[in-house]
Amino acid sequence: MADPEPERPRSASPPVRPLKRARRPAVPRATCQCCASRVARQPAVCERPDPERGCPGCRRLGVVCMVDGVPMPPYNDPTGRERRHQHSVCDPCTENQRNCDSKRPCDSCVATNSQCTGNSRACFYRGVAGDDMYGYYLTRNYGPTGVNDPNTPAARWIMPENYHLEYIQWAQQNGLQVNGEPTGPRRGRRGPAAPPPAPPPAPPPPPANNPPPANNPPPAPKSRSTPANRPNGLNNSAPVNAPLRPPAPRRQGGRPARTPAERALEVEYQGVFRVVNDAMARGIPAALAGVVPLLQYDLDRNIPASNSQVVRDVRRFLALQKKISARMDPRSNPRFEEEPINTESAINNPSDEALSNINPGPDEDYGFIAPLRNIVSLPLNRPSSPGPTRPLYHLPWNVRDEDIDLPVRLYRLSQDHPNYVDRNLIRREPFANHPNENGDSQLATIPYFRLWDHGDMLFEPMKCMAEKKETGFCGKRTQSACEDTRHYEPVPICDECEEVSRREFRELFRRLETELRQYLCANCTNPDKILTNLTGQGHRVWYDSRLVAGRIPNFSADSIVSTGLRHRVGAYMGQPLEITGCACATKLFGRRICRPHRLQYMLHMQTIASRMRDYCKSVYGRMVCPICRQGPGIDGFGFQGVDGGIEVGKAAPSFHAWACLNCHGYVMNKGGGIIGMDNLGKLRPLSAPAPYMARDEEKQIRGDRGPVPLDPAEAARQDELLWNRMLALRDAAPPPGNEPGEPEQMDLDDIYD
Repeated sequence: MADPEPERPRSASPPVRPLKRARRPAVPRATCQCCASRVARQPAVCERPDPERGCPGCRRLGVVCMVDGVPMPPYNDPTGRERRHQHSVCDPCTENQRNCDSKRPCDSCVATNSQCTGNSRACFYRGVAGDDMYGYYLTRNYGPTGVNDPNTPAARWIMPENYHLEYIQWAQQNGLQVNGEPTGPRRGRRGPAAPPPAPPPAPPPPPANNPPPANNPPPAPKSRSTPANRPNGLNNSAPVNAPLRPPAPRRQGGRPARTPAERALEVEYQGVFRVVNDAMARGIPAALAGVVPLLQYDLDRNIPASNSQVVRDVRRFLALQKKISARMDPRSNPRFEEEPINTESAINNPSDEALSNINPGPDEDYGFIAPLRNIVSLPLNRPSSPGPTRPLYHLPWNVRDEDIDLPVRLYRLSQDHPNYVDRNLIRREPFANHPNENGDSQLATIPYFRLWDHGDMLFEPMKCMAEKKETGFCGKRTQSACEDTRHYEPVPICDECEEVSRREFRELFRRLETELRQYLCANCTNPDKILTNLTGQGHRVWYDSRLVAGRIPNFSADSIVSTGLRHRVGAYMGQPLEITGCACATKLFGRRICRPHRLQYMLHMQTIASRMRDYCKSVYGRMVCPICRQGPGIDGFGFQGVDGGIEVGKAAPSFHAWACLNCHGYVMNKGGGIIGMDNLGKLRPLSAPAPYMARDEEKQIRGDRGPVPLDPAEAARQDELLWNRMLALRDAAPPPGNEPGEPEQMDLDDIYD
């Protein structure tokens, strides 16, 4: 038994109690309608952490949070751990085994004309906004039309961001009042309500002469936030870092329209503009003033901010820029001397033995698989290659199930037929998330336009760090190193190790080469039609200009996510490159890369190609042409017949066209889909065009040495001069507008490939 504590002597000082911290006076806020209608002795405390959104209690109850007659956007829990509402059951429903709800009197007692008595904890009086809508009943695991609807939800229902706008439309249909104003003919209807009707389609956009946006839309959608003649968003007259004004509300008859729905929309878009203005004040390198007409376009058509593709793009761009601006901070962009190969996302779960054979290492802790060395997450000196404006098979953020029609009766075909639609794979409402919404290539950190021919970037010979299972590092001295920009310190690779690595990985790449291609359908395999559809869409396109008599359209387009409207992306890239036609094989085998990086990228490319195919099948039930999204590619028919791309009266196809599922570029190759390997088959070609070797622009950036001087002292001086130039480029001062002590901003004008 423990000894009792000794009593405190009377002469001792009393224990000091910790002082209570004075609470910050709460900002007085109006109590919402539901909290004021609680069945309790005192109204519930209406806590709204965000004054521009509703309270958590209304979201748990499944009703609309009405404050001073204005429906508020639903509360958004930042933790994601939303508490589920548990409603009480009254005595009559308990005795008669009827379905009860949180209203008093409840629906069952009203329908049976019974007196609703008994437990009323966490209940409220009838008449609260949205207490007859579908979300109120789905929250209680009933069907959408009432407590006796057997169509219960298969999963937990989550209140959408625009639920307050759905309430306004539902109120107009049922003759209810919002903010004291009649909203429609009175029906005198009480009790459960059917789910709200679909919102009316957006009005036709006004005629404009602006170029079409680069959104790669699905075929013939009925409504979306990116119509075909939407403004391109460039506003060159507005200063880049000038404060932006929120979009003006719609005007009717010369007076601002101040309906409850528009007031709620203004609250949402004002929050977006506060974020944009804060980013501009911090010197984010972007022309964010160009988003004003785009946001105004969505606001004029009553598109909620949660459904606006522009708002989503702006948020993704700012999140990426936040990471880039802190890339020099080791806490945000840590440096690792060793990082194991990530095989968790590999689709075929390769064994450690198989990976060790292609990428051997001496360390048993890594399974004898060589790790990445001297690595960071974000490149320190050179930005990654930007993706297209929109990835392949992109769907606007507010597209609906009924906007995409499925072919009739194609599901009755045999399962091995290219036109067979597998309805078991289709996932609609909600659509699956796009596996690569930014459209970034898995090889984005490998430069398309290289700075150093053959990777000769070292000014003094260093020992080769290519690893072997038996002997460890190679150790041969070389002046060449891995060209991936994620290395914060060079990783030397000698010619012998690089040649063996390319040869072995090239054999593994043969099957992946086919998986990366998605061929166009026979109807779209037409040069003029391809160029017309890709003009102004922001993709990189490779083709022989002789296919279209020298016609080279403008494929570039604006991009918020990739460049923040500061640069246009997409261009004609010239003749198809070797092996893949696009830049993927050139980056993978035309650059000096360490074995761990080459293996990591091949695993990632295989995974992203598989996920892109799964995503396409989840929308269309099969693989479809990336341009029209109607028919399968010509490869599905074995490149035979009219459907296989062979014109009538010809024995062989004149050309093949495909899109790359990794870099999202398009290729048109004359004569078929097989492209030989000439420059990529040589480790050190004497002469080759860009991008196989460095351009004059890159030679000026790195300070081309030209022929090696015979005098060793002159050679050492040139090496020191070149080294100082590279250090100056890396440690360049922040651009004007950055305050001292702030993280350096990456200038998007620097060496964009």
